[in-house]
Amino acid sequence: MYPTTDAPAAGLFVYDHVRALERRGLAVDVVAVHGRQSRTQYATALPALARRLRQGAFDLVHAQHTYSAMQVALAAALTRRRPRMLLTMHEGESFLSEGIRDPGADRIRQLVYSKRIKRWAAGLADHVVTVAPGLLETLSLHIPHTVIPPGVDVERFRPLERDACREKLGLPGAASIVFFPASPRRDFNKGYSEFMQAVSLLDFPVHAVTAGEIHPREMPLYMNAADVVVQASRFEASPMVVKEATACDRPLVSTDVGDVRDLSAGVRGCFICSRNPEDMAEKIAEALRFDGREPGGRARILERELTVQSVAERYIALYEQIAGHSR
Repeated sequence: MYPTTDAPAAGLFVYDHVRALERRGLAVDVVAVHGRQSRTQYATALPALARRLRQGAFDLVHAQHTYSAMQVALAAALTRRRPRMLLTMHEGESFLSEGIRDPGADRIRQLVYSKRIKRWAAGLADHVVTVAPGLLETLSLHIPHTVIPPGVDVERFRPLERDACREKLGLPGAASIVFFPASPRRDFNKGYSEFMQAVSLLDFPVHAVTAGEIHPREMPLYMNAADVVVQASRFEASPMVVKEATACDRPLVSTDVGDVRDLSAGVRGCFICSRNPEDMAEKIAEALRFDGREPGGRARILERELTVQSVAERYIALYEQIAGHSR
């Protein structure tokens, strides 16, 4: 979960978090394993990680995924040094019922759905952060933990003039634009098929735009160019696209996943739908009737202190607590 040239949006929120920590004066050493390129990197990266742990005077290690916590534990065994570790669990698949798997995933990818492995990883950490309430309970874990959703960059994701964004992107100025901010290739979770069925059920024409190949620097333009942003996911924990859309004050339609209902409760222009295309189409139609009015989502982001910098401050306090001293 860290950006690469080939996948510039992968784990961008972790990159933003690191930059925010550095702006506050913390020294951060990043070890990123790009498992999307090759799953063998989880194993081949161990010697280098062990050397970093042996040579560096680290106060703690922050693992941003179950697999990362397992790597730290193995590297620590190689060095016979046991650093204090904070584990942040982002994995929205934890909310799935036992036995539900992506049929298109390979055997190694299937391991990410194992709740047993997640429970084991949580036991390796000195403290656990979850990005959404209830995540540990789905793993039958009842241990002290902290809930901290990833922060959104409100400087990048802010309200922009809709027509100007459309002109920059070459999108039709007079159309009703519905934006699906995920890759159609990730259909099992992201629900592209359900989204397209919903669009086909609308009794008026819309222009559907999907992400997948959109560079992160253009995402705020697409959010602001849209009349409504639609998330159709089967599972999420604390989805960034929802926070980004609300930070841009765009109308939103989302399935009831992760912390979406809590974040959007009472926000005008935010609609919760099921994965049923008929219900999704109905909510999209309601959102389109907002006709450019501001839903008030940005105010909710600021009120909940879900900016990148506010979230970094919460983590710094936690780092000091786990390390046993202030920086």
